[in-house]
Amino acid sequence: MNTTGTTSMGGDFFTRLSQLFSHTDPVLLVTALLCASAIVLMGVSGGRRWLLLLLLLSFVFAGVAWTGVAAAATMMRWLTLAMLAVNVLRVQSFPGWAWACFCGYVVAGILFVGFSEALVFSIQASVVLIIVALAAAALAGYVTAVDKASRIFTMFIIAGAVWAALGLSGITSIMEFRLWAERYAGVGENAAIFSHTGAIFLPFAVWGAMRPWSWNRRALCTVLAAAILLCLVVSAQRAGALAGIIGCLPLLFLRNYRATLAGGAVLSVGLAVTYLVLSFSPQQLEYITRRYTEDGLNSRDIVWANALRACLQNPLIGAGHGGSETMVQLSGDEAAYTRHGAHNGFLAAWYNTGIFGLLLVVGAVAIAVWQAFRIARHGASDEIRQIGCLLLGALLCVLALSMVTDGFARPSGSTTVMLVLVIALIGQVATMSQQLPAAGLQYWLVPVSYRPSAATTT
Repeated sequence: MNTTGTTSMGGDFFTRLSQLFSHTDPVLLVTALLCASAIVLMGVSGGRRWLLLLLLLSFVFAGVAWTGVAAAATMMRWLTLAMLAVNVLRVQSFPGWAWACFCGYVVAGILFVGFSEALVFSIQASVVLIIVALAAAALAGYVTAVDKASRIFTMFIIAGAVWAALGLSGITSIMEFRLWAERYAGVGENAAIFSHTGAIFLPFAVWGAMRPWSWNRRALCTVLAAAILLCLVVSAQRAGALAGIIGCLPLLFLRNYRATLAGGAVLSVGLAVTYLVLSFSPQQLEYITRRYTEDGLNSRDIVWANALRACLQNPLIGAGHGGSETMVQLSGDEAAYTRHGAHNGFLAAWYNTGIFGLLLVVGAVAIAVWQAFRIARHGASDEIRQIGCLLLGALLCVLALSMVTDGFARPSGSTTVMLVLVIALIGQVATMSQQLPAAGLQYWLVPVSYRPSAATTT
């Protein structure tokens, strides 16, 4: 039921298209085509917020056990990204230099496409990354005021609720002793994809629980955060659970003591419910405890050493986007099994784009972290500061996932899309809040301004 597996190049466009037509009922196929038409219409009419919701839902359903649904979700993801990218024509502001550095990283990988061992896949990966960058700019351009940022973040809460519902649907298998010492993926087949997606939603649920909304909306977000945390811990996927919690830390510690108490209470409720559920299955509780305390790096240190050696063999020339997917490694003490990729986003970026591409993506991350921290600490209003905390948390969550997976080296994966989107949003919010001037070297040379504008106080 629940495996971790590895994904390599089986998720390319032609494979997914074949799966969609071969595993889908004709009626469902017609429904999918009608949905595709609606997505195109939405893109043409400029419905960026709803396109974001569809994009997030495509991540939620990407790893489900039904092959036809998973393939349809992947195809919907690519179509939604394309429609969002079209809306870049509506953008009237620059998404920031962090986003520009990431675009430089994309260009660096394109220059090395000719060195790829899988040319068609590398070209596809390059095209997808261009679309992702443009889609992120289009979504960031939508955020011209604080209320629009809140609407964007609400889409994450809605998608997180769907993810939690799918995750909770199989919790009874633990409470009824039908799950024995294995990783949990809800209705999905891949516990890693399941937990990585949930980790992205957790900070947004905590943010909703801390918002100055009505008590019933805050209560719903509290329940949602507890449910997401329950599913993350039960999944026994350490990367997802820890990344989700790391993403909540700025919301807890960069504001005030009341926020710390509120956020801490939300997480405490989630952990308490998790322990209560696991108490029905001592075997699963023992397995999860061992996973979090004794399993170590699970041979990742060997994989990282091999990936670093591969990068150092030709540090200047990359293998093109998607090239790290062909990096098949023997791992384990006796090389008993194989793994694909570098299992580290930065090593994968180095292998794909060379040292200059690596420096560009590191620069993008560094600028975005610095900007988000400045917004969180010195924003023009409390709303802006809370948005800064959330974006910093989301960025840290994605970076934590990227340290132990191929992360943003996977072109249309949730980690890649989230990284570029958060980077673009941080640049947009920085400009919107007048935290940082929006052009050229003024980012570094002009003193920070804290004057609120009409757009930021509405």
